[in-house]
Amino acid sequence: MYFSVEDFYESIDHKRIFNLDAKRETKSSYVYRSGSVYEGQWKGGFRDGFGTQIWPDGASYKGDWVLGKAHGIGQFQYPSGDIYEGEWRYNKANGNGSYKHQNGAVYKGQWKND
Repeated sequence: MYFSVEDFYESIDHKRIFNLDAKRETKSSYVYRSGSVYEGQWKGGFRDGFGTQIWPDGASYKGDWVLGKAHGIGQFQYPSGDIYEGEWRYNKANGNGSYKHQNGAVYKGQWKND
């Protein structure tokens, strides 16, 4: 539901090509067909750098993006209020991080998603 392939391919549908030599730039917010909104840095037509994406149900990711995917350090807030903050790899929590449940419970440690 989050970090959908459709959002990623929407850039390709618009004939955008990732150019490693392109400069990062900040553009106005972009609304995907899914209804999610991204605001932040872009490179060659893809989310790349620092940015925030908010989904229609109120979930949000704020952090690093590489080649159109959440990758690096970031924070994801679920509609329930739960928050994961830490390392990301290709749209998945991966590495050191903490998960804070709305009820106050906290898990800190390693996340691995292959």
